[in-house]
Amino acid sequence: KASYLAAMDAHFAVRPQSSGMGITFDTQRGRFVMWGGLRALWTTSTPANLSTGWAIGQLPTTGPDAPVYGTETGVHGKFKYSAAMDCYLGLVNGNNGEVWAYKPANWNPKV
Repeated sequence: KASYLAAMDAHFAVRPQSSGMGITFDTQRGRFVMWGGLRALWTTSTPANLSTGWAIGQLPTTGPDAPVYGTETGVHGKFKYSAAMDCYLGLVNGNNGEVWAYKPANWNPKV
């Protein structure tokens, strides 16, 4: 829990107006992935003992297409995992229809 809170505190320190991160479950890798509209994606896996063993990590993001600043109101439900494409999809700008796709390590699309 402490690791999760420390990571979230770091994220919200950069973007205090964010009121909600999007969270999705990656079925291929068995982990939860969170995104707050910036370049950072956070991951956590479900431990066998739910009261201990939670750890959070940050996925590497590179390239010019990673969003620098997303939605003003928070991501909330606008972030999903596509099992068929094996990537994470986030809505960056709903008015312009801008969607960001993140391909994780060992990317293995089915389509």
